[in-house]
Amino acid sequence: MARPAYRGADQTAREKLIDAFWESLEKGTFAKLTVSGICAQTGLNRNSFYYHFEDMDDLARTVVEDTLEQDLPALMIAQASKDAAADKGTEAGKGAAADVDANAGTGADTNAGASTLAETLDSPLYAREFEHVCLIASANSTPALQSMLKAALSKIWCNALGIELGRLAKEDRVIFEFCLGGVFSLLAFRHDAGFDISMGAMLKTDFARKMLASVESLSTPRASGSSL
Repeated sequence: MARPAYRGADQTAREKLIDAFWESLEKGTFAKLTVSGICAQTGLNRNSFYYHFEDMDDLARTVVEDTLEQDLPALMIAQASKDAAADKGTEAGKGAAADVDANAGTGADTNAGASTLAETLDSPLYAREFEHVCLIASANSTPALQSMLKAALSKIWCNALGIELGRLAKEDRVIFEFCLGGVFSLLAFRHDAGFDISMGAMLKTDFARKMLASVESLSTPRASGSSL
């Protein structure tokens, strides 16, 4: 049976609890968050909390899963293919770029109906989610919460690339881990240092384009026996 909605200011109890989590994490650290504190902030009782979540860790897992834009990696890979094709300046390259344009929005619906990378990054909802991802990666978080985020990021990127980490050649695994770790560190730095830059601006840098090209190459993996 579906769980009943607790309405108040057009929000369900679950939504209130999640919003309170983000507000509390912005003000302090995850280690100091408590069920009692979250409930006090929302005006809900502990029964309401435990109706929706098992504990604070369960709430944390939920916000990590809900925050990540599942289609973003596929759109970024498509853009990398388009950029690489355009850089070649050949008729074949132009054709490949056109194919990317035609197929960029053929996956699951993105936030706010966005069908291209630019539209996704420009959407207010994505901007809010991006801030949340940076917050999870930041010093306000904990190693356990950061590990949840890394695992979730790894999963959606593997799905987008159509790869299994355990089957990658060593040098391909190094590329994947290097890029994932670099992105994660940048997200943390953006929040902790107050470095005000959007994801869209990041992706326009030459370094980001080269990194995306490296990640995209993993969709055609080397033989598993390859070595560094």
